[in-house]
Amino acid sequence: MLYTFLDSFFAMDRKHLFVAVIASAIWFVYIAVRYRRVSAVGPVSWTMFDSALMSLLALFGVVTAIALFVVPPLRIPAEDPTILFQFSRNLAHTGAITYIPHGPHAEGATDFAWMVLIAAGIKLHLDPLWAVSIINLASLVALPFLLARIANQRLTPVAALVMIGGYGLLPQAAASIVGFSVLPFAALLVLVVLCFLRRQYVGLSLSCLLLCLFRPDGVVFALPIQIAALFVHPNRRRIANASAGCFALPGLAYFFWRWHYFHSLLPLPFLVKSDTQRFAHLFVVQSVHTSLFLCIFALTLAWISMEGQGRRDATTRAVLLCILVLPNLFYFAMRLDQDGGHRFFIYLPIGAAILTAIEWQRIRANKALILRAWVALWLVFVCGIWLNDARGAKDDQPDNRAAIARDLSHLPHGTLITTEAGILPYYSGWTAFDAWGLNTAQFAERLFQPADVAATHPDGMLIYTGAKLECTPEENWQTPYTSRTWQHLTRNMIAGAGTQYELWYVPFGSVRLREAVGAKSWQGYQECWFLRRSSPLLHPLQEVLTRHGGLPAAKYFAILRAELAAGRTPDPLPSILVNRAEKSNPAIVPPAPHRDLMHIIGHWPYRIWFEFSQ
Repeated sequence: MLYTFLDSFFAMDRKHLFVAVIASAIWFVYIAVRYRRVSAVGPVSWTMFDSALMSLLALFGVVTAIALFVVPPLRIPAEDPTILFQFSRNLAHTGAITYIPHGPHAEGATDFAWMVLIAAGIKLHLDPLWAVSIINLASLVALPFLLARIANQRLTPVAALVMIGGYGLLPQAAASIVGFSVLPFAALLVLVVLCFLRRQYVGLSLSCLLLCLFRPDGVVFALPIQIAALFVHPNRRRIANASAGCFALPGLAYFFWRWHYFHSLLPLPFLVKSDTQRFAHLFVVQSVHTSLFLCIFALTLAWISMEGQGRRDATTRAVLLCILVLPNLFYFAMRLDQDGGHRFFIYLPIGAAILTAIEWQRIRANKALILRAWVALWLVFVCGIWLNDARGAKDDQPDNRAAIARDLSHLPHGTLITTEAGILPYYSGWTAFDAWGLNTAQFAERLFQPADVAATHPDGMLIYTGAKLECTPEENWQTPYTSRTWQHLTRNMIAGAGTQYELWYVPFGSVRLREAVGAKSWQGYQECWFLRRSSPLLHPLQEVLTRHGGLPAAKYFAILRAELAAGRTPDPLPSILVNRAEKSNPAIVPPAPHRDLMHIIGHWPYRIWFEFSQ
């Protein structure tokens, strides 16, 4: 009876967040009781085991520094960074912030300072990916230096490498490798707290301004910590003057300039990401779900670091509130598209590191306990996420799409509508419209409609529908859709194509991985390409897609029907063939395997870890 209860309880669908909430509550109680017992006994002695852990972390720090510098130029960047590279290239070459070269002003690249830095590199004939590597390395060196300043501790090379190794064990390291501005943002966040603690109010205001220019969501850290300074520190007039002159006025000037320049009150990604369904009209369940384990990891470390006097110190509590607690409310309320490497939640582990540094002089006698707690928490809550994101950074390289884009760059200039707005436009140089709306203003204000296909009249459309391969209209579709979901977008695009476009299926993902497992071009996930029949580029486009494994719909369906006739069910199967597959191969439900109590006890932590770390 007990094992039946445990089995059903911990095998629930991952959307039932109360499982993790209960597990989290138990973990917090355990940590609190355990730490109080250790504190009462006295400092924990440093052992050979702890020295070995430090040595391993320092060694991994060397690996991390090399990887963050060398790897980015050797791989294909993720879609979102490539979009920013597109804006940077246009800024460097035309002097205007546009998604389409010489097109209308657009604010799809919200990381303004990051875009300007990359554009400066391009002006100096530096490839954007090498610019990313150089900035990554500089930020990686600055991070332990700033943390050591907060801790009032001399920074040794070993300590610096340990902190760099700690960053390498975070999922956000994968985001740094694929081109995101995670590392400079993290370094700036630590700089903000350092200026706050040292009461350098001009530096605080300027670093807050730079933080907001690097990412507009930096304001959810910058505003609270400057307000906190007014309450925590005595020199309120000095704080107010510095904030007004070095943050508020330049920030308002930038805001009104960008409002005038882009003719939009908010950046396009804000309009798109705020348009979603929420729990209790406040929070996006998926955003809470993806950050849950990182929250537990960071808050537990904060709890340990702030034990005793730390929790009564107003400055420490202000940092906890402004860096860890309040930002959560904002990010939980946003739909976080393209959250590769959980990049939006870098503030959680960095915030925990900042609080540890603040309390370091008081808790350094228990540094062995801090190290062991970090390792234990990482193994339980972060390791699964890190492995998943590291594997993604290694494997999720759409080199087939990049190869197609490079071939398109040799054709006469054409026009595209795409759901994948980075790699294809960047490497092809073609005029592209972002159907999701992150970079095309008209589709940010409303969902793309079927009539927009005829209005735009593109030579081709690239549509990625995800795991459910539906590239042909079906009777149960209720187009045109108006509410913003990915499925509604793709269905509107497919409905708009009609008979004026011919459908091709093209392999999605990495050609290298397909070759490694011996997969054929028609197997696995596919991208839907629609080619305009009346386009003068129709035949060149067909030749390009054929060279890269593309198949016209008729030939693709013929292969799949032959597989079905032979008793095999390809996965994924286009929705148009699903009914036939179900009829010819009725599902047989295998008997539920018997699992004894020891099996369940051994596997339920893994089930929670795996389900909630995806």
